[in-house]
Amino acid sequence: MASVHKNILLVVALLTWAGGVLGGEECEGEVLGVGENVLMLMIHDGQQLFVIEPTTTIVFEGKPAQLHDIAAGHRALVIAELRNDQYVATLVLARSAY
Repeated sequence: MASVHKNILLVVALLTWAGGVLGGEECEGEVLGVGENVLMLMIHDGQQLFVIEPTTTIVFEGKPAQLHDIAAGHRALVIAELRNDQYVATLVLARSAY
């Protein structure tokens, strides 16, 4: 149980740092789908598409990952920047839905 709390604190610290340093928008929701360089989330006010670039940091279940490790039904928190009318993800933190 202590490791779970430690991981939660680490994620909170990472999000605080990422949100402040990256200055991005933060969205959390259920993954609806993953495509080539895109991630679709169901968020509180609808669906949101995020562009995934080679520089996007992706973490799944607390470990470095790639986009293909994420699937529909997972939960994700995305920090993204609005560029040319598209949300470009800078950080994706995903986990299995439970």
